[in-house]
Amino acid sequence: MKTLKTVSCVMVILLGAMLPPVLAAPAPDKAGTPSNTVKTFFTSMAKTDFAAAKKCVKADELKQMITALEKLIKEVPDLKKDTAEEYAPMVKAQYLAEKITGSKAEVTISYKTSKGVKKETYKLEKSGSQWVIAD
Repeated sequence: MKTLKTVSCVMVILLGAMLPPVLAAPAPDKAGTPSNTVKTFFTSMAKTDFAAAKKCVKADELKQMITALEKLIKEVPDLKKDTAEEYAPMVKAQYLAEKITGSKAEVTISYKTSKGVKKETYKLEKSGSQWVIAD
């Protein structure tokens, strides 16, 4: 069971590393905003709704990581709970800033972890009429 938890943690850490921090405070209450895209991504990951999560990202590498996690959960169903627990703090994140510059945006959030408060900024791009996490 420890191995399963370790694999899940590694996947979540790798997935988180694919979303690099930057600087950028509206609550994600309006559909179609960069903040809402970030919130939707984390909510989808916490619910293990990988199809919805993939719609929130642009980078093929990130989509591949989500697909790998999805396959792993199918093989080891206990990882579903671990994934939900890992993303739960991000779902409850506080949205500190949203900066839109043309077709690019940055969203800064903070959330509590067992090790303290973590602050991250995500880069987004406009894809058609939707904002997506760029990398």
